[in-house]
Amino acid sequence: MTEFERETVARLDRIESLLSTLTGDTDTPLLREIVRVFGSQAFVARQVTAAAEMDPRLREALEDAVGLPSATRRLGKLLARCDGISIGGVLVCRVGDSHACGVWSAKLILPVAPRLHAVQHGGTNDRG
Repeated sequence: MTEFERETVARLDRIESLLSTLTGDTDTPLLREIVRVFGSQAFVARQVTAAAEMDPRLREALEDAVGLPSATRRLGKLLARCDGISIGGVLVCRVGDSHACGVWSAKLILPVAPRLHAVQHGGTNDRG
């Protein structure tokens, strides 16, 4: 990741955090924490709740979004509502089924800034 991309991600995180606070959005922080913990790995809701027991940031985001009692079930419903939709820059997709529960994938979707290409001229006009 380039320095520009890292800076852009940091700015987007700050903006989304402020917007989440202002709008009461609790899904975006949770989805971002899931991406942080699981990366590109597929997961089921139970794995997220189990990981939250060891990861305070994930636990806090999970508690804010769905509460801790019945968190696995509520998280599964939240993921189903988010299926195929980009929410706060995170795309959640159902990638399969395992024992009557969904298998999910989440990835960060970033806006791609156009790259400016410097055109170098050797002091000549190539048009003739």
